[in-house]
Amino acid sequence: MTENEALKVRIEEAIVDLDPRERKTLEQLGKKLRGASVTPETLAQMLPEALDESGEQRQAIASAMTPLTEDAIGLSVQKDPEILSGALFPVIGSAIRKAMAKMLAEMMANMNSGLESVFSVQRLVWRFESIKTGKPFLEIMLAHTMEYSIDHAFLIHKNTGLLLKSVSRAGCATADDDMVSSMLTAIRQYIGDSLQLAETSGVQGINTGDYTILVEEGPKASLALIIRGTPEPSVRTLMQHTLEAIHVRFAGALKSFRGDTLPFEKDTELLEACLSCKIRETKHKKPVFALAFLMILALAAGFFGVKHALKTGQENRCIDAIDAETGIQLISTTRTFRTVKLSVLRDARARSLEQIIAEHDLQLDDFTISEEAFWSPHFSEPPAAPQRNIPEHLLEIARRLAAYNVYFEQDSGSLRDGQGQILMEAGELVSLLVEESKKEGFTATVEITGHSAGSIQDEAGIRISEERANMALDAFIEINAPLVEYVSARGVGVAEPVVAEEKTEEDRIKNRSVTFKAVFQ
Repeated sequence: MTENEALKVRIEEAIVDLDPRERKTLEQLGKKLRGASVTPETLAQMLPEALDESGEQRQAIASAMTPLTEDAIGLSVQKDPEILSGALFPVIGSAIRKAMAKMLAEMMANMNSGLESVFSVQRLVWRFESIKTGKPFLEIMLAHTMEYSIDHAFLIHKNTGLLLKSVSRAGCATADDDMVSSMLTAIRQYIGDSLQLAETSGVQGINTGDYTILVEEGPKASLALIIRGTPEPSVRTLMQHTLEAIHVRFAGALKSFRGDTLPFEKDTELLEACLSCKIRETKHKKPVFALAFLMILALAAGFFGVKHALKTGQENRCIDAIDAETGIQLISTTRTFRTVKLSVLRDARARSLEQIIAEHDLQLDDFTISEEAFWSPHFSEPPAAPQRNIPEHLLEIARRLAAYNVYFEQDSGSLRDGQGQILMEAGELVSLLVEESKKEGFTATVEITGHSAGSIQDEAGIRISEERANMALDAFIEINAPLVEYVSARGVGVAEPVVAEEKTEEDRIKNRSVTFKAVFQ
């Protein structure tokens, strides 16, 4: 006999020993148990109590329910992801914000250390404020450089795009709130469709002129703010908190929305809390630094102006002294921005130009001097040959002749346009000088010097300069044949340039020339 069979026999023997009333009660209980069934209502009443009393079996129950729960969540997501996202939105939003806040805090710390190395007066003030308040330097800088005003807030139903509720700051009402809401929805849909954005990557901001439109999306509704100026990051956090609170407060109305906005009209507290304003006051200060800069600039201009005038006066006095010096003839004076160019004839027995310049507290470097030797009649001759003074009108003709420069084409002995007439005038002046000198008992000779441009002396340069000098000589003989006895020609290449330092094309043109020098005997 098995253990179950033995147990059954003992139960039957015990029932026989019962009195008739107890036996009848036992039979009724058996009939009730055999006909009983477990309904959903009965299970719903018993399951919570059973789970509370599970005790040590709780872990086993949890393990058994895990696969079933995972399958249920998976099927729910496949059927409609919005249900699960709507349920988790308040929790996930808060968790994401905490993670982002931590990341931003680390980023601000790194940026703060970098900005510490940047120097300016304004940043010194902000750095002092950072030390005083204990806030990061970056936070202080952002607080001083940003200003904004949230003028309008719109709550828009996500699926239909209908305006649920809008609020505006006093004096900032829009022309038509419904129109603004519809246009905003249309623009976001257009941008999303044009750029093929995913549903989870909607347009979160639009910039238009002086205004910025920020949009924050929730499972059932979207919050849009129209902001004048540049909003700070805390505005986005404010929008997230507000949208979460709206989903909690109006959960039923949002889920069953069929176009009735009355539930949202009654409660505007959450939207009105978004209408914050942060405007930096502008302090009008006197332009102290600008005035100081202009004053310094005026003083500097005055100082250098007076200095230039004084130096110009010194140079003029020095030039007059050179012109008056015995044995020196000043042919020409040219003043440029940096220097004064002098062309002089100097007798070897005359004082040096350096000595004359030093007497006027100037340096030889202040002048660019072209000096040529000549015999001056102002120095005493040996007793056997008494000195004769050259008449002033002959010296004047010599100075006029020395002022002539005849220009030629590049690498050529051909005259430039218009130079033929100048050469003819120089030839006539040579004829006049020779004839007038004979009348005064002097013999005047003229030396024609050919020049070439460049910085390197070579055979080609010498040949071209000689060709130019001979061309001028031939022209003089053609004007007056007897001049051949009184005129000589020579080519010097680049050895004796008209312009010492060639910097421009005009300088090179001047060096492609012939010059004339008169000598009296």
